[in-house]
Amino acid sequence: MRAAPHHRSTMSRSARDVFESDVRQRLSDECNTYIHNNLPAYLLEIRNIHTVDRIQLSDIHLVSRSQISETIRKQIDADLGKIPKPKGQLAMWCEAHIQEYKSKLRYAILSHHWGDGEPEFQQMFRQEYSSEQRELPAGIRKLLGFCRVAAIEYRCQYAWSDTCCIDKKSSSELSEAIRSMYRWYEGSEICVVHLGASSLLGDLKYDPWFKRGWTLQELLAPKKIRFYGRDWTPINPNGGSQINDKKDDSMRRIIEKITGIPEEDIREFRPSCDRVSEKMRWMAQRQTTRVEDIAYSLIGIFKVTMMNVAYGEGSGAFDRFMRVLAESCHDPSFLAWCGDSSQNSQTLPRSPLCYHLDETRAKLLELSGFEASLARSGDPFYTMKKNGLKVKVLIIPIDESTGNPLSPVNIYILPRKPPMAIMATMAIPADTPDMELTRKRIRSAKRGRSYALGVVNYDRVQVALGHGTVSAKSRYFCLLLKRDGFKSWRREGTKTVVVLKCEGNFKDKVETISLPHTKSYL
Repeated sequence: MRAAPHHRSTMSRSARDVFESDVRQRLSDECNTYIHNNLPAYLLEIRNIHTVDRIQLSDIHLVSRSQISETIRKQIDADLGKIPKPKGQLAMWCEAHIQEYKSKLRYAILSHHWGDGEPEFQQMFRQEYSSEQRELPAGIRKLLGFCRVAAIEYRCQYAWSDTCCIDKKSSSELSEAIRSMYRWYEGSEICVVHLGASSLLGDLKYDPWFKRGWTLQELLAPKKIRFYGRDWTPINPNGGSQINDKKDDSMRRIIEKITGIPEEDIREFRPSCDRVSEKMRWMAQRQTTRVEDIAYSLIGIFKVTMMNVAYGEGSGAFDRFMRVLAESCHDPSFLAWCGDSSQNSQTLPRSPLCYHLDETRAKLLELSGFEASLARSGDPFYTMKKNGLKVKVLIIPIDESTGNPLSPVNIYILPRKPPMAIMATMAIPADTPDMELTRKRIRSAKRGRSYALGVVNYDRVQVALGHGTVSAKSRYFCLLLKRDGFKSWRREGTKTVVVLKCEGNFKDKVETISLPHTKSYL
């Protein structure tokens, strides 16, 4: 008579085990997916840091995603006994616990200028450093300071530093880190910026952090950022640890003045492959130790699907990046560069410095309005082919005997200087020539002239008929083009960005030109 109740109890326990197993699997799958798709490959576990006064290296442990998953699995097992009996509450209970587990995975991320004695992955992995050392390397002291701030001020259980959390001996892990780094900074709870050469706000403009290539994305990507001086005191005196320097008006104005990045982008930046010339100018004055990093540090900012990382290719990395960018973006300002072309293509710039404009020229061009016109005009469907760049431009021939643009209206180049000094500055016609005579000269010039201006950001009108317009008083970016006889046009190098201004409206058909990569045409 007692067997039946015992049987029912056993069956109930068995059903409970199956139920708990299903819940465990659901929670584990959800957390594992989050961990392996949102967290860096390695993090520093700093949950044992509880006091400000004494922090030891033994409090910091380098852990992998798999180890973090195992820690979460143990927490899931401990919580299974708390599953609510009414099944109607199960979904809510699971969601609440998933959010709780994710909150424990918040990590702080370090942004800094590399110095002496930086800890490396293998040294941290093998725990080669000892807290008993009388004098720890400067890099280790910086890491300890960062972990203290992350654990005590921001209550993070994990932290990440590019010095010791990337296994640089593994090409696959290094490649993943470089292509994912923007996302990792963006997903951090707090980006802690250590300015090793600063103590006060007035020091910021001299700090090397603002001149490094990688720190551009480290400034733009995080949602929350806090600047600390060399002694780990906040640079911004306003507020406590919970303040976000990106939301502070005075800090944004200071950073904008130092970097040239608009306040709205500092506050909230959205990665995309538009505004090419503007973003390239942000990078133009920055430096990287490895030449390839100039390209790699731009991957996240432009949100492009990048090729494999290949250290050793030198400036070829930027060339490959620009080809990928050309295939992804529809922004005519991609072409708004000057100076040296790539060693592999005369249609591509050698570096971001080719997009740089000095302050005087930027004011002359009324830069903000000029860039806005680049974005909304011209050919948004230019294409990068194996043999070159194909783009539609409005051709304005140049009279080689006078150096003047041949146009029915007065056209002049900014600034007004002798043409051959920059190979891109044409003289102003003395007066407006006879309209019909000018049209005949233009048709003749297009058949055989060696030089011409190719207007890139012309106003699109009567698109179906293939017409473009340049309007009075507006500014237009041009390519200086050259060809021999009836051969294809090629882009001629110029020392400055070529911009023209018209004194009247001028409409003509646009022409599709193919600019070859090879320099064998020269």
